[in-house]
Amino acid sequence: LKGLETLELRVRRQTDNAARVADAIAAHPKSRSTLYPGRPDHPQAAIIANQMTGGGNVIAFDLGDRAAA
Repeated sequence: LKGLETLELRVRRQTDNAARVADAIAAHPKSRSTLYPGRPDHPQAAIIANQMTGGGNVIAFDLGDRAAA
């Protein structure tokens, strides 16, 4: 139960950090695409805006091929 006291703060911080990392990945020249629910260029951004208050902490991105990764 002790961990529940700070759960909201920790999840909010994870979400904020994930948003910053997703923006950095999207801005990188080798990044072909970035999928993060908190970004306005996400394919379901309108649905996400209605259903979520944050983007979560999972990011997907494409660098093109194994060598680039």
